[in-house]
Amino acid sequence: MLKKPFLAWMLCRPILSSMVRKASKTNTLRILGYHRVKNVAEESYPFDEDLISASAENFEKQMRFVSGHFNVVTFSEMNELIRKGSPLPANALVITFDDGYEDNYRIAFPILKDYGLRAVFFISTDYIGKAEPFWFEKIVYLYKKGLIERVGDWTPAPFRQENGTTPLAAFRLHLMKMTGGERDTLLKRIEEKAGFHFGDGDLQNVLPMTWAQVREMADAGMEIGSHTRSHSVLGCEAEDQLENELRGSKEIIEREIGREVLSISYPVASKPFALSDRVIQGTREADYRWAVTNLLGVQDISPGDALRLKRLRIERYMSFDWFKAQLLLPELFTYNS
Repeated sequence: MLKKPFLAWMLCRPILSSMVRKASKTNTLRILGYHRVKNVAEESYPFDEDLISASAENFEKQMRFVSGHFNVVTFSEMNELIRKGSPLPANALVITFDDGYEDNYRIAFPILKDYGLRAVFFISTDYIGKAEPFWFEKIVYLYKKGLIERVGDWTPAPFRQENGTTPLAAFRLHLMKMTGGERDTLLKRIEEKAGFHFGDGDLQNVLPMTWAQVREMADAGMEIGSHTRSHSVLGCEAEDQLENELRGSKEIIEREIGREVLSISYPVASKPFALSDRVIQGTREADYRWAVTNLLGVQDISPGDALRLKRLRIERYMSFDWFKAQLLLPELFTYNS
């Protein structure tokens, strides 16, 4: 058994777990990062299984643990406490979801309600209510169906393998570094050349939420934040499009749910090219108060820069002991893979 998994198992035994909870930092803000809660057969799944953060069963176990050991807050609640000059609670924790998948509403939302928990759902507004997969899901589908290899001129030679096929990671990175317009043009060209179409029933795996579902969650106390309009990699966009992605998504959500939007999750924000000082400044000018990245870690409970917040990434292959250990001792158990 590997050292850290074994240590996680040991620390989560009842006696040691109680001791660790007492010794762990209480003035640290933990932000959990989820994408999806879904049960799938990975060997036949045609989209990106890495975006599935937990099964329904595991998510329920995780929320049961969170509800018993942490004070769950939203960014809106934190903003109000700070405005009043009140301290944030000890063991403060924020639960976040990126993108806006339908399973957030159908599976995660009922479990959160069962435990009296609130979460922050960051949505890409251009996709809400449409029977269309996010562009990054389409990439994986094209790749798994062998349609990208059928189109041999998608990118310069250095990004190809020696046998001429297209490595998925290189293809994804290549599109991430494009503007949204360039990316959409290239994907459309590949689809046309490959004679692309979705298989029967495949789209049901990746449907976004509807606006009615988003409004229902907001009315139930969930916070709705922005994940831009088109899930654009903000650091690659020109100034006018950057403003459209930031301000435009905020205005659309506020109009749809009738509440102020204070928070945003930057897409692909573990990449240096995705999160620049220019993006941070644009976020500040668009009047966001809180912004989360995909950088791993925790921060002081009164963060010095609330527009560069780190998160604890939750993965579907994470054992329950590792999940608990990561929350109790995040500096030691945060995944860096």
